[in-house]
Order: sequence, then C-alpha cells, then structure tokens
Amino acid sequence: MAEKEQGRKIIVDSTADADYAIGSIAVGHPDWEPEEEAAIRKKFDFTVTPLVTVLYMSCAIDRANVGNARIEGMTDDLDLVGYRYNIILTVFFIFYMAIEIPSNVILKNIGPRWYLPALVFSFGLVSLCTAFVQSYASMIVVRAILGIFEGGAMPGIAFFLSCFYKKSELFFRMSIFIASSSLASSFGGLLAAGLAHVPPWGTGAIIVERWRNIFFFEGLITVLLSIVAFIFMPQSPGTYRFLTPRQQYIATERIRRENKNNHEEKVTRMHVQRAIFNIHTNVCAWCFFCTNSAVQGFGAFIPTILREFGWTSTEAQLKSVPPYLVACCLTITLGYLSDRTNKRGVFMAGILPCSIIGFSILRFSSNVNAKYAAVFLNAIACFGASSGFLSWGINNAGSPAVAAIASGYMVELSIK
Repeated sequence: MAEKEQGRKIIVDSTADADYAIGSIAVGHPDWEPEEEAAIRKKFDFTVTPLVTVLYMSCAIDRANVGNARIEGMTDDLDLVGYRYNIILTVFFIFYMAIEIPSNVILKNIGPRWYLPALVFSFGLVSLCTAFVQSYASMIVVRAILGIFEGGAMPGIAFFLSCFYKKSELFFRMSIFIASSSLASSFGGLLAAGLAHVPPWGTGAIIVERWRNIFFFEGLITVLLSIVAFIFMPQSPGTYRFLTPRQQYIATERIRRENKNNHEEKVTRMHVQRAIFNIHTNVCAWCFFCTNSAVQGFGAFIPTILREFGWTSTEAQLKSVPPYLVACCLTITLGYLSDRTNKRGVFMAGILPCSIIGFSILRFSSNVNAKYAAVFLNAIACFGASSGFLSWGINNAGSPAVAAIASGYMVELSIK
C-alpha cells in the first residue's frame, strides 16, 4: 500500500507501484516538475559535492606531501640515497593499486555512510604517524599502509557521486573533486612552506621539526575532517536527511530510471566481467592512465623539479602553487562546458595537446621561465583530462554495480 499526494493531503492508494516508495513515504505519481529536480541538484551541489571534495583534498595532500617533505630535510634524515625515494613511492602505489577494486566492492555492498569517512580517518592517522618515522625501512612500511587506506578514496568518491548525479551532470561535479587535488597540491606547497618553519617540539627521543611537522599537522587536519564526515556523509539519495520525503523519492527515482537498474543490487562475478572486458571502459582506463600518471608525478616530483631550477626550498614550495591553481580553475571550467554541451571526446582531444607541448618544452628547453610555463601547460591538460576520462567511463559502465567495478578498475589501471 502506498500514499499519494493530493494538494496538502496525503491519501492512501493501494494500486500505486511499490517501486515509488522510499522508506515509509511513497509517491503515487511517477513524474515531477523540472524545478523540483533542479532544487535537489542544488542541494547536492552545496552539500554532497563540497563534502567529498574536501575529503579528496585531504587525501591528495596526504599522498603528495612526501614530495614537499623531501626537500625539507627528509632525504638526509632517512638516508634516502640512490633510488630509495623512488622505492618509497613505488611501494605506496603497489598497495594503492591492489586495494581499489576490492574497496569499491565493499563500498557498493555496505554503502558510503561509514566506509568513506573511515578510510579518510585511517589515512589521516597514518600520515600523522609518519612524523615519527626514524628509518628508511619504517618509511616503506608506513607508505604501504597509507596506500592501503588511500587506494579506495578516489574510485570510491567517483562511484559515490555517480549515485547522486545523472550522466549529463557527472563530469562537472567530478571535475570539481578531481580539481581539488590540484588545489590541495597548491595548498600543500603553502602549508609545507609554513609548517616547515614551525619551531621544533616533542620529547628528547623524537623531535618533530621541518618535514616531520608537515606530516603531523596535515595528518591531524585530515583526522578532524573525517570526524565531520562521519556526521554528514549520506548513505544514499533516498536516505539523505537534508531532503524532504518527496525529494528523497525524486533523487532516487531519477537515477534509477536513467540506469534502468536496481541500485541495491550486490556485486557479482558477472558485474566484474562486464566492467573489465568492456571496450569503452578499457579505452577510458588507458587514457586515464596516461593523464593520471602525470598527475601523480606532479605531487611527488614538482617541488624537486622546481628546486632544480635554482630556487630555494621555500621558493620551490611557493612556486608550485600557481600552476595548481590555474589547473583547478580550468578543470572545473572544462567539466562545466562538457556537461552543458553533453560532449566528452572533443574536450579531451582539445586539452591534451597542451600536455604534449608542455612536456616537450621541459625536455628540450634550457630556459627556466619557459620550463616553468611548461609546468602550467602540463597541469592544465593532465588534471582536466583525468576527470573527463574517469567520468566518461563511469557514464557508460551500465548498472551501478558495474560502475562500482569500472571506477575502481580505471583508477587501478592508471597506477599500473
């Protein structure tokens, strides 16, 4: 038995379709006004998207701060000679890659309400504890644990957004959360420059200073953000407490009708096969691999590259800020235009030549100013295209269960 809205009264309609029910509230008529849908989308834009954007910013900061720490004394303190720094990065990404698909399966089956904030809390705590590492071997262990917890964040948030937004709305919102990693990197440079000058503190056994301050305080900020996320993270559109019962129904039904699938379905082997062996998913995955490899390299090596231009450590930290800010703005603009025109490929093809030009300048030019300009071009293209390929692959995955696997698979393949 369901209920039907009629003016200000709610009457019982025993013939209403049970699929229209959300909790104990049901709506007999399957249609709604465009203004109602726009109001729901606006609520998501001012609550859900900013929440996951801030969470992913913290993830990006905690992942990339090793690059900032490297030029603030970590190399000497941990004796990172030869390829040791590269090995630390590699160990992180091995575990980061291995956990992505399993993490999204867990997310799909239990929901994001507790799972995503728990991931954020865990990698924030690990980052905080990195401040007390005393040896190269210990750093390898800590970075491996960090990879386990951070691996599920990006594909998890991408899938989470796909449950709240229609395909024509997804790229713009995903570009915001992807762009947050570039914004985080710019903040990371500013934070690192400031935190590295925090006076030494701690006990006689462990003095926290310079690069250790970067890990400790940035990890602490992430832990605090995760506690806020535990309070506000919704389980699904149909249970989001900031929506009215009718809005909960519309928010759920508009996604269900577009996908023509049950959002409550559990992930099976068939869903895994459909995601991994889909041609479009693999094309997007390999394109995302090319762009995301550069994105990940930016956080790990840009501070070092800029210092090689002849700038001091503090100047290199600060000089890393503008390229990320420009990339953030253009990534969001690209997503907005793509969703407005309902086109993907033309924007991806249009932005990628900037990266080709940028890397060519870095490789063959000897002019410092030209090389610094090339960093801008690389950041613009790589960050902008990454969000496009990821959202494009999720758009064409099919059912929510397949989309959960596809998002994890694309991110995993990009790390390989």
